[in-house]
Amino acid sequence: MLFGSQQPATSNTNSFLPSNNGAFVFGSSNQNTASVSTAGTPLNMFGTSTTANGSVHKFEPVMAIDKITKNNTQQQIRTKTINITAMTIYEKKSVEELRFEDYSDNRKVPSATVPFSTPQSLFPSL
Repeated sequence: MLFGSQQPATSNTNSFLPSNNGAFVFGSSNQNTASVSTAGTPLNMFGTSTTANGSVHKFEPVMAIDKITKNNTQQQIRTKTINITAMTIYEKKSVEELRFEDYSDNRKVPSATVPFSTPQSLFPSL
């Protein structure tokens, strides 16, 4: 298979395997390799459970008032900046620094999963 798409059952042979067994590119087979710990929490591809997600500080958009000119009349409008680096607590850090801190503290973005689906391993055992 190429990039997770289903391959029709034909007599084509895989470039990396001697027989047509519905294998992915590079010879890894399409197996259900979902892992769950004894506590029922999903395990990541390295066998460790994922714990913390996101930041330790609650996201709050930065509100401000700006002036615009419309039809030769100056008006005040309310603005909302929706960017984590605009928050006062993070304003002196770059996005890369924030990402490094999150990864260092094992706070990673959860992967989007479909309900009742099982995650596929990137490196299944052969």
